Amino acid sequence: DLLKKLGVAYQRAKFFIRCEDSPKFQKELSSSFIRQQILTQGSSKYVQQLSPQLSLGF
Repeated sequence: DLLKKLGVAYQRAKFFIRCEDSPKFQKELSSSFIRQQILTQGSSKYVQQLSPQLSLGF
């Protein structure tokens, strides 16, 4: 009810609301840890892709 009074949409706000007793959010994440997680799980969009076209090496 308080969120409605403030004019906050719950569907968007639920991603930012956190409870202190939630085990997932008890520890703050450092920027280096977040960066490491992104780099290990991500893949580059510049990965060479196999092409069915013939490449002429001049």
